[in-house]
This record gives sequence, C-alpha cells and structure tokens, in this order.
Amino acid sequence: MHTNEKIILEQYQLSYKLYKGGERYLFLFHGFGQTSDVFDSFIPSVLPEYTVISIDLFFHGESTIHDMHQNFISIDTWNVIFDELLKKHSISFFSMLSFSIGARFIVSLFEQKCNMIDRIVLIAPDGFGNTFWFSVATATSINRFIFRYSLANPASIRFFVNLFYFLRLIDGVTKRFLEKTISTDEQRQKIYNTWVYLRKLKLPAIDFIKQINSCTALIMCLVGKDDQLVAKQKIYDICIETDGLYIELDYTHSKMLQAIDRPEVKEFLISDR
Repeated sequence: MHTNEKIILEQYQLSYKLYKGGERYLFLFHGFGQTSDVFDSFIPSVLPEYTVISIDLFFHGESTIHDMHQNFISIDTWNVIFDELLKKHSISFFSMLSFSIGARFIVSLFEQKCNMIDRIVLIAPDGFGNTFWFSVATATSINRFIFRYSLANPASIRFFVNLFYFLRLIDGVTKRFLEKTISTDEQRQKIYNTWVYLRKLKLPAIDFIKQINSCTALIMCLVGKDDQLVAKQKIYDICIETDGLYIELDYTHSKMLQAIDRPEVKEFLISDR
C-alpha cells in the first residue's frame, strides 16, 4: 500500500508515492515518458529494508511547473524543493536509484547533500557529457528555437533520423527509439519541456567524482553495451575513480530498466558496508 503525496513550492508541484517499509529511505527517479508507476513491481523487494519514495519527474505524472517564464530548473531550485520533501518526512540520510534522465535529479543533489547520501544506483544515466542529440537540441537559445520548430514539424526530425541512420551514425534500435519518442504531439511537447527545462541539472563528471570521493556515498552504474544515448566512457571513468560498481549489460536503452531486477542491484542496496 502507498499514499499519494506532493510538495508544492511556488510554481512547482512535485508528486510522489510513499511506501512505508523499513527504517532506511530510498528515492526512485524514473526516465523520460514514464511515471513513478514504473517501479511498482520492484518496490516490494526492498520494502523490508526501505521506506520508498517514488517520484514523478516534472512534466510527468502529476508533477508540474505552473509558471514556466524561466525556461530551466536550476540546481539550487531543485535542492530547495527536495529540502521540503526531506523536512516533511524527517529524513536525514537516504539512498537513490534512477533510470535515464532521472539521474539528473540525483547528480544535482550531490554538491549540497553529499553527506546525507548513503548509496546510489544509476541505470543508463543521462547527463554526463551530453549526447549528440541533447547537445544539438538544448545548447543555445538558437538551438532551442530550432528544436521547438522541428518538434512542431516532425517530418524534419524524421528526415535527420533517417539521414543519421543512413550514415550509420545511429543504429536501428536507436532509430526506432527516437521515432517512438516523437510519435505524438503530446510526446513531442513532453520531450521539449523535459530536455529544455532539465538541461541545467547536471555536474561535470570530474566534479561529480570529487563530490563522491569527498563523502561516504557508494555508487553503482549499469549501462547497455550498445546504448548510444548515454556517455558510457565517462560513466565507466566515474566508477573507476570512485571505486564504484560498473556493469555492462546486453540491453538497449529502452530495455535497460529491466536491470533493476538483477540480484546485484538488490544486494548493493541492502548490503552492509
């Protein structure tokens, strides 16, 4: 059983599900196009150890931004919102798990909350050295204007997807994933809002490494061998430099969340140090 909760701070509404269980706390952050429901089958496996808070990312589920005059969420703003959640439930020490773009919400907490973090699991994490697609879409105001125009005229995006596939810059799996991502008006608006408004939620890999090494947080990263949507080399370097666990799996990006059911993940989360 769970309760539906929310934090409202100025124009931001952060919605989440609270599953009461063990004494430790685990925050879950899903990927693009998903909601907190995506973790429903996983949560019972960790409830004996953890009380779980499964969060809807902004522009997903019930989490919204009512006034978007500022076209990004800053790291400071996200930390203030998260502080309200911690205060509401009297949480002082916690672990986190994310998939894909959800990693941005975890990474952006490290500068201000490193000593409150026990361990993190990053599955196919986005945000460590932007991928080609993210960089092209969000790097400058001109890029973002072109990105918005292209989403309003999806034939142009399909043209470039097909061109990059023809030039072998992307594989067939990535091509199908991108085509699915822009398949409807709702999906195109969601991808614009998500990519543009979350673009500031990131740390350079070198700074993230310094933050982890300055505290006691443990890290596990899982990536797909053929995943063209994440910066695998930087993720590998992060794990090497922080004594983290790095696992490569024979999954595509869209299938990587299946890694959450691997025994290594549960063992990492519930093990003693």
